[in-house]
Amino acid sequence: MADKRRDYGHELEVEGLVSEHPAECAECGGMSSSFTYEMDQLVKARQMAKERAAAMVSDEAAKAFTKSPYPSPLEELKARRGAYYGDIAINHASIGAIWGGILVQAASSGRWKVGETIPPDLVCLMMVGVKVSREAFRHKVDNIDDAQNYLDFVDDLSEEKK
Repeated sequence: MADKRRDYGHELEVEGLVSEHPAECAECGGMSSSFTYEMDQLVKARQMAKERAAAMVSDEAAKAFTKSPYPSPLEELKARRGAYYGDIAINHASIGAIWGGILVQAASSGRWKVGETIPPDLVCLMMVGVKVSREAFRHKVDNIDDAQNYLDFVDDLSEEKK
């Protein structure tokens, strides 16, 4: 099991692969998505493993040592995400149901109308819904940390404070 440490709500695997994109990234300044960043990390880690293996053994043994069971880094990333969040269709159906409930409530109270841009505080509530759905599938500290952070944003952005 990889040695993990918490960093501002993100879990970082010390063994070279980053499970979530850190807020302050030396490589991209925190501008790329965690999905793109993690794919880049998978490609880099695989390349580093190939180079290390090649230095230790023959080319044929190095290929066998570093061969991934996945046809591409994207497929490997999808498999890792699936382990965290479950079946993609079920996960997104659950998130859609939560978002629908939030928008129905917002529309019935007059806070939002269909066809209008969704206000930032409602977007934050919807993101809390993503984290709740993911947490319902499997516990991950990042879900709790992010949900709390989004709720703080809701409070900061609320119309009552303005």
